[in-house]
Amino acid sequence: MKLLWASCCFSIVVPNKNAKTIKYCDCGNSCVWWDNPATGELGVSSNDINKVSVLGIHNGLLLSECSSYVDKHKMEEILKNTETNYLFKTMNSLIIRFTPGNTSDTRFVKLEELKDKL
Repeated sequence: MKLLWASCCFSIVVPNKNAKTIKYCDCGNSCVWWDNPATGELGVSSNDINKVSVLGIHNGLLLSECSSYVDKHKMEEILKNTETNYLFKTMNSLIIRFTPGNTSDTRFVKLEELKDKL
C-alpha cells in the first residue's frame, strides 16, 4: 500500500483505485495517482518535492491476522518472508517513508507539468 504524505497541509492521501485518476491533498498543492495500480506504480505531484513523501505500508502487515495488535514476532516473520529487493527488507521496517522518484515504482512530476505527463 502506498500513500501520499503532504506536509504542506499534513494530509495523508489514499490514491484513487483507478489508474490516472488524480486525488489532491486538503490544500490542493499536492496530488497522487496510480500510473498502474496492478503493479503498484505511483505518481506524485507538487510544486515542491520537499513537501511530499510516499508512505509505504507492507501488505503483509495489512493482511496478517491480528487479534489486537501485530507484535514483534509477527513483524519479524513478515520481514523474514519479504523479498530481499524490497525496500521494506532493506530498511527492516513494515512502514517506510521516501521521496517519490527514489524507487523504480514511483515518480515525481512538478504540478505545473502534470497535464503533459499523464
